[in-house]
Amino acid sequence: APPMDRALAHAERALELSPDDPDAHYVLGLVAYSRGETVRAEEALRHCLRLSGSFAPAFGLLALVRTRLDHPEEAAALCDRAFALSPREPLRAVWHLALGWSALAQHDAAAALDAAQRAMAVNPAFPTPYAVGAVAAQMLDQHALAGRWVDMLRTRTPFRSVAEFMRRMPAATAPAHRRQMQEAARWLAAAGLPPG
Repeated sequence: APPMDRALAHAERALELSPDDPDAHYVLGLVAYSRGETVRAEEALRHCLRLSGSFAPAFGLLALVRTRLDHPEEAAALCDRAFALSPREPLRAVWHLALGWSALAQHDAAAALDAAQRAMAVNPAFPTPYAVGAVAAQMLDQHALAGRWVDMLRTRTPFRSVAEFMRRMPAATAPAHRRQMQEAARWLAAAGLPPG
């Protein structure tokens, strides 16, 4: 079975064994989001938070999910809650990334650039913030900066082309998510990331 199918089966089995464990619902949300099952991801994350209102990673991932479901304006409050609950959590790189995607969805390139750089500072090996940063920099006509991050993507990450970026990111099945990814792909191509 494909890896994501196996991951889903394990997540569902964990829920069967521990239906009141917030970790199990969080993992189901993460796997569902990665598979493009965005609505299912949202419900799993909200159930996680019903079980544990202090589960910081669920707030951060929910911010990303809500952006993908065309509600990017909700991301800031969700991420604020995550940061307040767990300010030293290594996953805060993902929360900064969620703010970056939210800003791109709202056409605020300056905020996206700031969020991408914060994510890079938390985890320099995390490739997606460099893509968001390159998009934002290109939108702001900061071509040298965009080019530097495109070089980073091409040489040190799996995102060596626009096609690879689209293939390796979570499946964009929600209409808003598809629009967001198509727009990002156009800006990455403009910044110099090869098409295939």
